[in-house]
Amino acid sequence: MPQPTTTITYDFPAVTGELLMHAFCVINAQSFKVRSTMPSGFSYKPLRSTFYSNTKLFGDSDLTPSSKAIKGGNQCRGGIYLQPSHDLYLEEEGFSYEGRTFSLDIKPAKATVPVTVCAMIPDAHWAMLTGGWTQALRDEGFGQATFEDSGEMVWEVHCKDLPALATTATE
Repeated sequence: MPQPTTTITYDFPAVTGELLMHAFCVINAQSFKVRSTMPSGFSYKPLRSTFYSNTKLFGDSDLTPSSKAIKGGNQCRGGIYLQPSHDLYLEEEGFSYEGRTFSLDIKPAKATVPVTVCAMIPDAHWAMLTGGWTQALRDEGFGQATFEDSGEMVWEVHCKDLPALATTATE
């Protein structure tokens, strides 16, 4: 079976709002990293375990998905989760997410298997925290599922399959 020799890069839409509470998760990947235009004080930590209902969502808070809330792949269950250092980065006076960019560099687990990329943002009741991504991700072909966290905020999980790097040969 062909082994991945390169990475897949996915560029998310630029942020169009002042705030963006978010996280990333990927299924069928060996690893991935985030490149962004965020200040150096904002970072992502790869967690040892996969994403599930008791995963700590942010480094600076104790929020987790509600008990048994993460049930399937459309919520990134079992995927690799990169924990953001902050739920919101507000460390700098006058800081805005407006125009910030985020890209994922993904090393697929297998070259012949699609990779699923997921972005998690608050639902429409918290529109000021979505950075304009709710519609932008739908426009880019992302599917959507939801879960509630331990603080009773509802999260949208937007996932999209990216093509495999290689196809299997037919004889």
